[in-house]
Amino acid sequence: MTVSSLLTFYSCKTTEANYKAAYDLATKNKQVNDSIDDSIADEAIPEQWAEYVAFTVECGGYKSDLKQYNVVVAQFRQIFNAKSMRGRLADMGYKSALVVQNGKPEYYVIAQSFNTKEDAVAAVKKIKSDKNLTIRTPYPRILLKR
Repeated sequence: MTVSSLLTFYSCKTTEANYKAAYDLATKNKQVNDSIDDSIADEAIPEQWAEYVAFTVECGGYKSDLKQYNVVVAQFRQIFNAKSMRGRLADMGYKSALVVQNGKPEYYVIAQSFNTKEDAVAAVKKIKSDKNLTIRTPYPRILLKR
């Protein structure tokens, strides 16, 4: 083994000092994040996007239930899967759950719909804490009605 390969091998070795430095940095970042004002953090919870969507009649719900801010919990390519998820939501107490579709078509399952952003953000927090719901990333998100 050459001297340069030995130096490379030993210089990459992790040390207790490296672990401590990484731990201290992570702790400092956590303290900074924990100190962020809750009202600011709440605004950052859901990702929002706007898209043209159409109400899907055969999936239940009412077109009048679709408001400006819609909490989407899932997206499917098959209408059968969207209808099934909507039914499970309704059984869990989300009686106003509905399905909309975009032009691709993709089907979005909306758990709840609101007139204000604040109500939608509060619903996202509630849905995230609902232990009966299993939701995959990046959901829940807020869909703005166009």
